[in-house]
Amino acid sequence: MKRIFLSFLLLAGASLLHTAKAQCSTIAGEWNGALQVQGIKLRLVFHFVCKGDTVTATFDSPDQGAKGIPFDKVTLKGNELTIDAPSLMASYKASLKADTLLEGTWTQGGMSLPLNLSKASSPFTLNRPQEPKPPLPYKSNEVQFNSANKEVMLAGTLTMPEGSGPFSAVVLISGSGPQNRDEELLSHKPFLVLSDYLTRLGFAVLRYDDRGVGKSTGDFSKATSLDFADDAEGAFEYLLSRPEIAKKKIGLAGHSEGGMIAPVVASRNHQVAFIVLLAGPGQRSTDLMADQARLVSLAAGESEASVNEAVALNQKLFAILMQQPNDSLAALEMKNLVTAEVGAAKTLTDAEKKEHIEQLPITLRKILNPWFRTFIAWDPSPWLEKVKCPVLAINGTTDLQVPSAKNLPLVDAALRRGGNQRVKVVELNGLNHLFQHSATGNPMEYGTIEETFAPEALEAIGGWMKEVAASR
Repeated sequence: MKRIFLSFLLLAGASLLHTAKAQCSTIAGEWNGALQVQGIKLRLVFHFVCKGDTVTATFDSPDQGAKGIPFDKVTLKGNELTIDAPSLMASYKASLKADTLLEGTWTQGGMSLPLNLSKASSPFTLNRPQEPKPPLPYKSNEVQFNSANKEVMLAGTLTMPEGSGPFSAVVLISGSGPQNRDEELLSHKPFLVLSDYLTRLGFAVLRYDDRGVGKSTGDFSKATSLDFADDAEGAFEYLLSRPEIAKKKIGLAGHSEGGMIAPVVASRNHQVAFIVLLAGPGQRSTDLMADQARLVSLAAGESEASVNEAVALNQKLFAILMQQPNDSLAALEMKNLVTAEVGAAKTLTDAEKKEHIEQLPITLRKILNPWFRTFIAWDPSPWLEKVKCPVLAINGTTDLQVPSAKNLPLVDAALRRGGNQRVKVVELNGLNHLFQHSATGNPMEYGTIEETFAPEALEAIGGWMKEVAASR
């Protein structure tokens, strides 16, 4: 029930540092360093901008996808630097050495960690070697199309091999949370890499911004997984309208929540030629979230006792959510429950109990919404049982968010229960939820890993799709 990782929250304003001009010019610029947090290297980039005798200071956490976070107060006396960030419950104290090195300690959430910063000679950039570089051996077009409900206009990119076609095609469906067409997170672009690979293999690929994201219209905050299924079906129908596309060879590939959505579309639209479930769930959402919370928390170093308390509390909260449709009454019941349970928790300090209570309004806002209410009651099995087209279910052994050992067998069983024998299940050793090579699967590693999509996963997906397309 403790915080799993450092929370870098946006603050209200930039910090100000008043110091001598000589000190100001020395500290000005970009400084890079890394924290070792729970066995993971978390890179930080500090920016000091000098304006006269005043310096503004912000920092980035590239591995968490956070940029331009301002500090509250920065002071420099002689060679001693002090940064206070009470809104983050953090501080940094360091000594300036030889004008290019800051040796110090970062303190946050009861932890004190060494953090040395070196002055950078060039701007920090993350290495993402798999991202395609122009010129590209295929066509890439900006497109727009309507969701199946016609009220939402979606914008995306359609990549097609050179030539007139007709081409086999696939729609990419993103995971949970507002995602752009590249499914971009933590400076990775999994769908960009996947679409590039599949297009080079001969497929047309349509990827699109979620409703309310990028150039797509609609309100993401009011949508549920069923609304996103309408959007995916709209994408499928758009491909049907294109003369360059082979009408009987259009499939869907969904990642994570997208792996829930693809079976919904395929179960009601029998023109779908195939579906690929990329870490798609087979468990009921209540069971999935319990396993996910347990595995991620243990990987982050939480004790078994603390994890058990947190999982038990979450399950009680989910039960209230499913039994009480009125948001105000549900919020009251949850508040009373959390206050009582946290107060009695044996694994929390008084300060941690206080923090949990203060964070409760934020937690309630995250779960008292249409999407989460739909998600927490979700059972993938009825949808999977209705899918009759060929299915590839693929996952990695170090996925902590949709554990492969539990979910792949359930997906396979549900499909076959419905009479579908055209099912292939692939479990890839050492790949995490994003299909990166990862020994632990800890989500904190996602941004630190340079690889975006493991080659063996790309090959497994592309090879199976070619076999299916050739058979139709």
